[in-house]
Amino acid sequence: MHHRYAKHRSAHLPESDKRAEPALESLPMLAVDRPMREIAAWVQDATPQLVELMLERMRVEAPAYFASEDPGFMDTARQSIVANLVAVADGLGGGRDQPAQLPPGAVEEALMAAQQRMPWTLIDRTYRIGHAVLWEQLLSQVETWGLPGSERVDLLRVTSHFLFQYVDDVTARLAEVHQAERDRQIRGRERRRIAWVREVLAGVGGATAGDDYDLGRQHLAAIAWGAEPDRAITDLGQRLSAGVLIVPGQRESAWGWLGSSSFAPSWSSLSRQLSLPTNTFLALGAPAGGAEGFRLSHRQASEAARVLRLTGTSLGTYDDLSLDALVLRDERAARDFMLRELGPLLDDDKRRQTLLQTLRLYADSDWNAASAAARLGVHERTIGYRVARIEELLGHPLAARREEIGIALRLRATLTP
Repeated sequence: MHHRYAKHRSAHLPESDKRAEPALESLPMLAVDRPMREIAAWVQDATPQLVELMLERMRVEAPAYFASEDPGFMDTARQSIVANLVAVADGLGGGRDQPAQLPPGAVEEALMAAQQRMPWTLIDRTYRIGHAVLWEQLLSQVETWGLPGSERVDLLRVTSHFLFQYVDDVTARLAEVHQAERDRQIRGRERRRIAWVREVLAGVGGATAGDDYDLGRQHLAAIAWGAEPDRAITDLGQRLSAGVLIVPGQRESAWGWLGSSSFAPSWSSLSRQLSLPTNTFLALGAPAGGAEGFRLSHRQASEAARVLRLTGTSLGTYDDLSLDALVLRDERAARDFMLRELGPLLDDDKRRQTLLQTLRLYADSDWNAASAAARLGVHERTIGYRVARIEELLGHPLAARREEIGIALRLRATLTP
């Protein structure tokens, strides 16, 4: 572009200015207004070329920007670049004021990026690339104008300040637009996800496909509560290499489902090894397939959660707690049952506590006196004496009610009489 200001500067000034023109470095900032208008005109003329140069650089330095599945996104991206260049030209030619309104094309790009879950850092990166391209091209153009050194320095200094301020101001405001749209999208998706989960749990016909969760897989349901319930479920999903679905549950809990084509047989032991966040609790169902499995595993996790809330244990699976869950559905009846089976041994007397411990280890040893003696570190005859005393207190041989006593001992471990 031919620079009229640099080569024929006096032709653009009134006679009074020609006679008394001070050195440029002693002029106030307004002295660069005329050359700034020349830069603004150059930006307008060069916009088509600048757009292509910016997109070319972005393809190299930010390839993810071009991965959108929406064919209309790149049209919007071009419109955004053009709108920003128009705003830059207007600012440079009109007193270097920052735009009061965001360029409409830029706003549309930020909204579309949020809707497609494009991170703001990626969009922000494209602005930095565009800024760099514009500055490089502007420097090359100004070099052709042959400005005196001090005039060139002042012009570039003011232009650089404007461009940096423009990019910082516009990207900060667009980031808010992007975040607001992301929040709106997340709330909308969460509402749809919650509604879908409720329909599946209720067995509503047709509720077979979710936005981002495959109901046809194997499902392992989880219920978590405490300090970081979502994190507990997410961490387990990563540990089991499974997809994760989480929705708000009851009693300030999170309901989750881990989805996989097939869970490894070791899923249970892997789950027990999970390191939970502090003051966080996690109850798990058992893997089951399809929509019915989705519901069944959730019911199992609910049963396991009920036991964990009673015991204060941080993690448990339905496989480990199913019997406890069954007998604890009526807590009062469970306490009555425990007292009926173990009542004489529940005294705080130290000797009776020793008898209760012996009975528990005897039952855990499959009612084998030698194994129980080894675990207690006593002679086998001692176990025989204690069993006889236990039978005397209970009023019947242990062999007559082994199953009932076993359940009562489990309840004793769960409930405080």
